[in-house]
Amino acid sequence: MDRIFIFQLPNGDIRKLILEESQICYADGTVSTYSGRNDCSFTLQTIEEDDIEAVRDEYNDQFEYMPIELDAAWVCGCGRCNGRDEAVCSNCGSEKEHVLQLSTPDYISELKVKHEAKEQERKEQAAAEEAQKAKARKKRIIKIGIICVAVAIYIVFRVALKFSAWQFFSMLISWIIRKNLSCPLTFTASPNELKPCAMNLIAVIVP
Repeated sequence: MDRIFIFQLPNGDIRKLILEESQICYADGTVSTYSGRNDCSFTLQTIEEDDIEAVRDEYNDQFEYMPIELDAAWVCGCGRCNGRDEAVCSNCGSEKEHVLQLSTPDYISELKVKHEAKEQERKEQAAAEEAQKAKARKKRIIKIGIICVAVAIYIVFRVALKFSAWQFFSMLISWIIRKNLSCPLTFTASPNELKPCAMNLIAVIVP
């Protein structure tokens, strides 16, 4: 819960009061003071549209402005004003030395060359990944095709085998009929009933 402080004004005619802290007293008894306000004014220059992608590729996507170094502060490319002694931007985490390097002549041109090289590398990497995926898809299709062909051959072989067996059985029946062999060609015939047929068939095959 926020604490509310009530102060007694020195004069009842006061209608407006502006407070400015100059000292902080902590619960452990320590006290922090500062010399006073340190205001500064500056104008931010936006990064050129043709350069923004290269700059963000080097730093981060929050960069929109050219950095500025002042007497008591420095302004990051993200627009945050940081104290002079702060080595890292309190907003985007960019290092001060690296950020201020953006203001040096020809540095953006170097970044653009570097950015183009990175873009080319990214395109080549994307093309290689796509080729790898296409190769994997081709292998998968070949495997599926081999399986389908193997299944089809198996089915055809089974059908042909059954057809050949039935055809052979039919030819055997025709041959027995032509030879006038007395055989009870039924599935319910007993071994004793088939024995004479077998003897006749052996006698015909082995004269």
